[in-house]
Amino acid sequence: MGARAPRGMAPVVESTGERFLVLSGPARARAAPPEAELRGRWLVRVRGVGSAVQVALVVTGFFGLGVPGSWPVLLVLFLLGLASNALLLRSVARKTATEATFALALVLDVLVLTALLHGTGGATNPFSVFYLVYVALAAIVVTGRRAMTIAILTMAAFGTLFVRGTAAQEMERLHHGAAFSLHLYGMWFAYVIAAAVVGTFVARLVRAVRERERELSVAQEARARAERVAALGTLAAGAAHELATPLGTIAVVAKELSRVPEGWPDVEAIRKDARLLRTEVERCRRIVDDLAGRSGGDLAAAPLPSSVGAVFEAVRDELGEAAARVHFEGDDAATLRVPRQALVRALVNLVRNALDAAGAAELRTEKHGARVRFAVHDEGPGLSSEALTHLAEPFFTTKTSDRGMGLGLYLVRSFADASGGELSVATNARGSTFVLEVPMEVR
Repeated sequence: MGARAPRGMAPVVESTGERFLVLSGPARARAAPPEAELRGRWLVRVRGVGSAVQVALVVTGFFGLGVPGSWPVLLVLFLLGLASNALLLRSVARKTATEATFALALVLDVLVLTALLHGTGGATNPFSVFYLVYVALAAIVVTGRRAMTIAILTMAAFGTLFVRGTAAQEMERLHHGAAFSLHLYGMWFAYVIAAAVVGTFVARLVRAVRERERELSVAQEARARAERVAALGTLAAGAAHELATPLGTIAVVAKELSRVPEGWPDVEAIRKDARLLRTEVERCRRIVDDLAGRSGGDLAAAPLPSSVGAVFEAVRDELGEAAARVHFEGDDAATLRVPRQALVRALVNLVRNALDAAGAAELRTEKHGARVRFAVHDEGPGLSSEALTHLAEPFFTTKTSDRGMGLGLYLVRSFADASGGELSVATNARGSTFVLEVPMEVR
């Protein structure tokens, strides 16, 4: 059994000792269709079933019960229903369909059904029960007065079926003959179809709505995560602002100390301490700038053309001496258009995690369709199922407190989400591989 993933995260897939988890990207969330489009799709499908029922209605009336009628008129009505459904499908596909469009389609369906029933036995036709299908449809795809209007229309339309016509008189005559039992079977058959259509439509629509709610929940989680990243960036910017003045003061004092005139006691020691102070001030400034970047400050940067080789070089610069323990492999000439500094920081975070786990790491890259795939591999002990359930959560870390705050992987995941990429991990007892896929062009 695989470990349970956090809400909105793909489940952990475990096979032959290896556990695989998609932390971020399209596999985690898809864009939910607008509600009107969702209802429109199902209305088109049910109206298609309704057209099939109309065929069954006509066949039952003419060939099963021998009811007289006008074939050309019924054929025109049937084609009218098909044409209107084709127009509705086009409107839904173009995202121009509205609730009023759905209401007009249902009104037309009720009128067509009424005309067909008048031509095939009137109120005695067992398929008159199909009015309930349109009442159920109206209750789901339209609201308020429109739904009530359609329900009242079905009542009035059903009432008109009691107007005695040639077809109705013929059906009444058949009811007193051997065809009465066939009529009863027809009633049962019509009920089965109506119940199946309503039940299937409602069940699938409810399932689709639940799926949409789940997708919206994932989107809300991503938004909350983005807000947390923004809050971290604000905190870092505030810290940089507050520290700027005291650091500047220290830098000025250190500069003055370095100008101590000759003849003072321990002048060389004082100058050495002054140089050390200035070096540490610059280091503090770099740390504050780096904190701003690590807290998401680079995610909103404009995408710039960069080669894989340039990205690798920037990663080496960020790693410093630790870069000697990393093996880089890939097509250096491959070009992508991304927020470069954000990508570099994401890769550095992954590589540092790998170095902490195994002391050495491998960073490989390859083109994968319209994406570039960066894979960071280590030969450490791997990740436990418990660790996977919390992976990429803010402030969660398996390291000691002096080696990390638990934000690195969280920010890599945020970068993957923001760039439209994907972050995944495969781990076993022989090591872990984190894969960051990014589009070759982030818009």
